[in-house]
Parts: sequence; C-alpha cells; structure tokens
Amino acid sequence: MSEAPFLPQNDALIASFCGMVYHPLALVKFDHFDAGEDDGVCWALKRLPGFDVVVLRGLVRRATTARSSCR
Repeated sequence: MSEAPFLPQNDALIASFCGMVYHPLALVKFDHFDAGEDDGVCWALKRLPGFDVVVLRGLVRRATTARSSCR
C-alpha cells in the first residue's frame, strides 16, 4: 500500500481549523470530534492528504479552566 503524496497546505487553511473547532457543527466538520465530556478536554482531528491536524480547544469545565490559567 502506497501512501498519499504529501501536499503542502497553506497556513490559512490549517489555522481555520482552530476557529472551526468552536463551531456548533464541529462534530460533522472534523473526522473525529471529542467534546470532552469524559475528561474535560475538547479536541478534534482533521485528516488531510499526507498528514493529520489535531486541534486542541482546551478545557470545557469552567472551574478547571480557572485553575489552569492561574498557574
């Protein structure tokens, strides 16, 4: 099995995934979306030709976020 050829992606496309993770339809815009209900960390995966992009939205629990930002 041969791998797909690497196609360079532009920075704007990759950066757009950072904003897309906050979209209400993020669940269907990414190949995998974890809302963080089990561990409090929201993240998403988008598969592109030659590589994958993982976007970390961060913590979804307000109290945990406050503790994390105070360190």
